[in-house]
Amino acid sequence: MNSSLLKIKRLAAVMLCAVVGLIPALAGEKAVGVAGGISTRNGVAPVAGVYFQLGVIPHLRIAPSLNYQFRKHGADAFAVNLDVHSPWAIVGSDSRLRVYPLAGFHIARWNYFRNGDGEERGRIDRIGFNVGGGVEWMPSKDMRLKLYAEGKYRYAHRFDTGVVTVGIGYVF
Repeated sequence: MNSSLLKIKRLAAVMLCAVVGLIPALAGEKAVGVAGGISTRNGVAPVAGVYFQLGVIPHLRIAPSLNYQFRKHGADAFAVNLDVHSPWAIVGSDSRLRVYPLAGFHIARWNYFRNGDGEERGRIDRIGFNVGGGVEWMPSKDMRLKLYAEGKYRYAHRFDTGVVTVGIGYVF
């Protein structure tokens, strides 16, 4: 196995264990959900994923996510993101509409294929950082549902890409 790939897998495992280990100790708002959208890499390619959000303190939360960019122009990708959000209410502290800036890191594996035959041609692993922001809305205070839209730019050596997603999640 490639040593750089092994290091990336170990880093992802450590990040996941750190986040999962924090969950029982923190009493902040948590959310889990699904998202879909587009990526600007290789034209406009569809993206789908799952996310988890963990409120650490009132204006800080950890937001890991897994995304898959569907194949377009002979390339697809799988990305693991670990972002930090700082949500702020638009109108009053009990507002159901919040905006947030985000910053974080990602690990992405790009797979390249030959034209037409579907045979894999190569893989490239990249580590980079994310910057962006989003808006979220809870339809009612009693409903444990959240809708959100998010845009971020993922910087990685020769593999920069913009990602815009919308999603729905369950808040607990």
